[in-house]
This record gives sequence, structure tokens and C-alpha cells, in this order.
Amino acid sequence: MEEVRERLAAHQRFEPDAPLGLRRAAVLIPLFVKDGGLWILFTRRTETVEHHRGQISFPGGSEEEDDESLVATALRETEEEIGVAGSDVRYLGALSPLTTVTDFYVEPFVGAI
Repeated sequence: MEEVRERLAAHQRFEPDAPLGLRRAAVLIPLFVKDGGLWILFTRRTETVEHHRGQISFPGGSEEEDDESLVATALRETEEEIGVAGSDVRYLGALSPLTTVTDFYVEPFVGAI
């Protein structure tokens, strides 16, 4: 995980200006080690959520008013969606944000679980 953290720290993020009107969101890219290999955890969204029904995704979602930052959004959503508490996530870094065709500005963060 230390190598991943170092590579993320050296990565030059591209930060596009978020066009007005986009909803802010964040996701966590959860990494874990199993049988000596590095794995990424994905989720499959239910058919009952408002956006992106049935899609394969990372845990995450829309920023809420009480979130201190988009990292906090990603950690809150991770706990809500997969039951991993924010205190159990080791923050490793961030990737470049992106905008989606569904009018979201998404910040992706990487963490070890």
C-alpha cells in the first residue's frame, strides 16, 4: 500500500473547472490485499437508487450539506453502502476528478480497507 500511496502522491492530477450546475460527488476506490495480491472492491448499484441503477461502481455518491469535504463524502457513502467505517480506511491519495454525462462532478479517492 505504501507504493500505491507514493505513486498517487507523485501523480499530477488534472483538475477541470467544474461547470456551474453540476452536482458534486465523490467515490472511494477501496483497495485490499488478499492472497498476496492487490484487489479493488466494486459494488453493484441496486435498481431502487435514483441514479445509475444496476451499474457496477465504486462506493460513493452525492455530497451532502454536512460533509466537511468530498473525502468525507466518499467515506460516509462507503460506510453507508458497504459497512466500512471511515476510521477503517487508510487514505492513500486521489485521482483526477471527472464530469459525467449525468451532470455530476466526481472526485475519486483511493483508500486501503
